[in-house]
Amino acid sequence: AEAAPLLAAVAAAAPADPYPAYFAGQALLASAPAQALTWFDTASALDPLLRSAHYGAFQALQRLGRPADAQVRLARFQELE
Repeated sequence: AEAAPLLAAVAAAAPADPYPAYFAGQALLASAPAQALTWFDTASALDPLLRSAHYGAFQALQRLGRPADAQVRLARFQELE
């Protein structure tokens, strides 16, 4: 959780790079899944083939109690295998 602000700053400084956005999402997943989902969505929009971003979104959506949306992201993750 301590790294989340730093990773968000890196993601803001490199808006075309999906990896800082993904790692910002990872840092927030346990404590702030809604914010994590935003970062995972950003990462997957920047690189639709970044499987980890789809799986992170799946996890965040599960934590947010949105199982139908979570299954869509899990399916996308599995399609990219």
